[in-house]
Amino acid sequence: MASDTALEFKHIDNAEAESDGVFELPLLPLDAQVLFPRVLSLIPLTTKAQINAASFSREQKRTLIACKLKPNQESEALINRIHTVGTEFAPGKSREMADESTQLLAQGRRRVRILEVRQAGAYPVARASVMTEDLVEPQKLDSLADALKELFKHSSQYNEAMPDSIIKHILSLEDPGQLCDSLASILPLPADDLQQLLELEDVAKRLELLAVLLTSDLHDKEMHDEVHARLQDEIAANQREMYLREQVRIIQQELGDGDIFQQEMSQLSERIRASNLPSEVEDKAMKEMSRLGVVPPMSPESGVIHTYLDRLLTLPWNVISDENLNLQNAEDILERAHYGLSKVKARIIEHIAVRKLAKDKMKNPILCFVGPPGVGKTSLGKSISDALGCKFLRISLGGLRDEAEIRGHRRTYIGSMPGRILQQMERAETVNPVFMLDEIDKMSSDFRGDPASALLEVLDPEQNVNFVDHYLEVPYDLSKVTFI
Repeated sequence: MASDTALEFKHIDNAEAESDGVFELPLLPLDAQVLFPRVLSLIPLTTKAQINAASFSREQKRTLIACKLKPNQESEALINRIHTVGTEFAPGKSREMADESTQLLAQGRRRVRILEVRQAGAYPVARASVMTEDLVEPQKLDSLADALKELFKHSSQYNEAMPDSIIKHILSLEDPGQLCDSLASILPLPADDLQQLLELEDVAKRLELLAVLLTSDLHDKEMHDEVHARLQDEIAANQREMYLREQVRIIQQELGDGDIFQQEMSQLSERIRASNLPSEVEDKAMKEMSRLGVVPPMSPESGVIHTYLDRLLTLPWNVISDENLNLQNAEDILERAHYGLSKVKARIIEHIAVRKLAKDKMKNPILCFVGPPGVGKTSLGKSISDALGCKFLRISLGGLRDEAEIRGHRRTYIGSMPGRILQQMERAETVNPVFMLDEIDKMSSDFRGDPASALLEVLDPEQNVNFVDHYLEVPYDLSKVTFI
């Protein structure tokens, strides 16, 4: 078959130049195809002018010139609408395709530079001259050619559709210029890059550019394969999880244990009923339960809702620890834990006495300890909690500059959680702990907000009865907390 094709083109000679090195041949402007020398290609003939030019040249056993049209060019002169570097080629047989289009077999011969274009009857004719290849030292060309072959060999592993015969033929080529042209004709490169390769007379630069383009294409293929492999692994993991969950569900049904998801839903419903939540909070919890029932159990949204409900139910809403307001007991604990500080101790005893006298009629006042490090501010707070018999909580606010540390993050954020106030209340398990806010004077503010302003809602007795954390989205009562 190859010998028949070679015989078909054998009797068509290259154009003979005039004394000035210029010759004239029929011109075939192509929309998005670049023809290379020393390569067999199929050219679609889409216009009457192209068919006439190909038929005339084949009958006369003459070559033609193929060139690429420039995109978005509306000039009337054809010379302005084409790239002026093209390829002289010999026309072979043409054949009708199933869609009634015609394709011409072409054998590329030489690079040519188009100097002038004119209309000659039914088709355009171009005056052109041959471009000569610039060859540097053979050793450099051989090194570049060997590197390009290695790149192609690596790239061909990602293209299962490429026949082994073509790969062997490319790797067997000794001529660096022919290697470039043959590779460019089979690689899936953009037409603009192919035109750039065609226009380079320097073979070394042509080899280097093709190596860059091939490396970029290889990188894209490797990235695509890596992403595809990771996607397949993720899909396989999800399918395995679904399969195992379905197995567990069927086994539980066989054992009469029911569905785990339904069991969790039932347990959450029981916890909501048993928690004696405020009406607004209970409505919010039931609304989230309804959402949890309609989302798929394995979806990320299900995990977010489940975590939210778990945190909502973990918070103490109505659990109040008994306070010991015995003044003698408080005085004994303060004397035992601290030496001196008589005015401070007297003020603390006075504070407890006022709370004892007006237990249900007053809002908890705030104690403020001021002093240098090491004078016993934190240990005094711990002694107050011991005296009252309440849980002691402490957070350090030094360096805090984000409002979300106080008010929490909204659930739309990945990894969102309540602010530090409600996180500590979860640990307290009661609504009336002793809560020490340490280093409150060392807070700062920036573009993320002012935490001091957010802290006002926590400490103000008129506001903290309805403190709203961004994560929780429902009011939480902090009015029974003793803040220091």
